[in-house]
Amino acid sequence: MATLLIRNGRLIDPSRNLDVQRDLWIRDGKVAPDDFAAERPDDVFDAAGMLVMPGFVDVHVHLREPGNEQAETVETGCAAALAGGFTTLVCMPNTIPAMDNPDVVRRVLDKAAAVRGPRVYALGAVTVGRQGKRLAPMELLAEAGVVGFTDDGSGVQDEALARAAMQRAAALGLRIAEHCEVARLSEGGVIRRGPAAERACLPGLPPEAESDMVARDLRLARELKTSVHLQHLSTMQSVAHLRAAKARGIRFTAEVTPHHLALTDEDAADGGPDFKMNPPLGFEGDRKALCEALRDNIIEIIATDHAPHTPAAKALGFKNAPSGVIGMETAASVIWTHVAQRGFLSPLQMAARMSLAPAAAFKLEGGTLKPGARADVAVFNPDLSWTPKPEEFRSRGRNCPFKGRLLHGRVVCTVVAGEVKYRDALH
Repeated sequence: MATLLIRNGRLIDPSRNLDVQRDLWIRDGKVAPDDFAAERPDDVFDAAGMLVMPGFVDVHVHLREPGNEQAETVETGCAAALAGGFTTLVCMPNTIPAMDNPDVVRRVLDKAAAVRGPRVYALGAVTVGRQGKRLAPMELLAEAGVVGFTDDGSGVQDEALARAAMQRAAALGLRIAEHCEVARLSEGGVIRRGPAAERACLPGLPPEAESDMVARDLRLARELKTSVHLQHLSTMQSVAHLRAAKARGIRFTAEVTPHHLALTDEDAADGGPDFKMNPPLGFEGDRKALCEALRDNIIEIIATDHAPHTPAAKALGFKNAPSGVIGMETAASVIWTHVAQRGFLSPLQMAARMSLAPAAAFKLEGGTLKPGARADVAVFNPDLSWTPKPEEFRSRGRNCPFKGRLLHGRVVCTVVAGEVKYRDALH
């Protein structure tokens, strides 16, 4: 049986509330018992001074294939994931054609399996063509292996349709993941409405475009006695709705991105199209409210919303460029620098928000280093400082808002099912 020893590390296991200095033995693709030891392991990684965490789980990734392979492919997206410590991905259905039918879903999942990198799952489209007019064949999509449904990039505007989708998903044992955006409120906006937008002479988008739909979907979840997942939240108004819903016992999970935890509308106004995203970056008060919600486990999931675009597309300028930034290769570093080191998350909480909670939200394996568990591991060196250079990324995307900015901490080793899939060149 193949053995891997990750020695001298600080073992962080949120599934057991464990933070201890301990070697991690891996045998035949699984975490070995705590008392296991072998004379000669097949491979050794010295993790002295490093955090040994469960492999990260990203429940919001755009792999772009099929239809936009010039921006990203399944293969390059998976390579980027491994460099960021992600061992499990959930990809979005806004491909061309959309993942609104089983054939496209199987095509993407088969291609990902052939890459033999991180495990890749998919969310199916809620509506045909993501057009918001009639429901996609959700039963057939579930049979093809989707783990939930979303029209990500477009919120389901029609309340009756959203209600029917939640009911159908619940009957299948799955959930709706909502892109929270009221189109009539956001139309024409490219940046958060406020002084920074006015200074940059850019059309603003009000926070209510997000928070009104958050309120609607939480109400539907309460009325239907089901659960909903709320994607990439960005406003303090949304956080207020979540806190009230939690107090009332409404069932939901919510995610926040590293860029919304670290950056504000001021960065967007000064930074150009690589800072254009949907939802847009909020005010400093929004950023702080999101960090506090993450700390308090009101928002329990960190997801990257990794959205690569070509340089040519981003060169169209802030008004005309597509929304989206890449994020998998910088995510852990951004969270460590801008959230953990500012006192909002402990290493144990960081591991929970990036592995255990996202895995649980979509009923995926992962988020644990218990003996017998599949050995998916991310080794993070908190003492490494680096400045992202997009030309060195494994992703095809170059639209990184953190390029040229000093970050602290970096993933140096990623293990999938006991096999080292990524190792930093210095290790």
